[in-house]
Amino acid sequence: MSLLRNRITAVLAGSIVVVGVGATGAVAGDLIGSSDIRDGAVHNVDLSDGVKAKIQNKATDRRVNRLAGRVAGLQAQLSDSESDVSSLEDRIAALEAQDASGVNTNWGANPGSTVVDANTVQLTGPTPTSVEILNLDLPVDATKTIEFTYSLADGATYGGGAPRVFIEVGGEYINTNDADPNNPGTDNGDGTFTKSVVIGKNGRVGAAGVVYDSGNPGTVTVTNLVISGQPISFQ
Repeated sequence: MSLLRNRITAVLAGSIVVVGVGATGAVAGDLIGSSDIRDGAVHNVDLSDGVKAKIQNKATDRRVNRLAGRVAGLQAQLSDSESDVSSLEDRIAALEAQDASGVNTNWGANPGSTVVDANTVQLTGPTPTSVEILNLDLPVDATKTIEFTYSLADGATYGGGAPRVFIEVGGEYINTNDADPNNPGTDNGDGTFTKSVVIGKNGRVGAAGVVYDSGNPGTVTVTNLVISGQPISFQ
């Protein structure tokens, strides 16, 4: 009986030790720090979903912050570029205005034509007749136009693209009847028409002229000649 009691006591003591160790292990687990973990010992599969989500959120936040920084930088560069373009356009406009201020006005009338005033010429024939200048000295832009308004009287007619305006740029002649000689322009409803043709070439105008060389004899009055945005004065 004494032997059996001793064995039972030994088993109970062993159980107490095991329970004690288990309890001690649980407490130690709560106190594990970074220094207790060997590098590379913890893997993604060992982490809970909550921990994984927090790690992913932090990584996403860092990426978003980096991208936001890049966007802000690009926006600043775009703003600077727009400012530079605006400044450059202003400088070009100022230079063009300054350059065009010296445009020549010494137009000459051939037989059958008259310079009425700074804004108006009349072409009365017999055709052909014209008002011309040898060197207008005007810079022109390929994106802009030649535009003028005309009226027909005393039997004059629009024909073959005339009345017309020509300019010479770098030895090449550009005529307002080049695009469509059968198009008289826009009917303004008051007896006048406005003709407009794209210049199509950058450069500087040398010779220029207002011509009536087709159609019936009569009186053609041309006003409001504008070349590449510059109103032209005939005197």
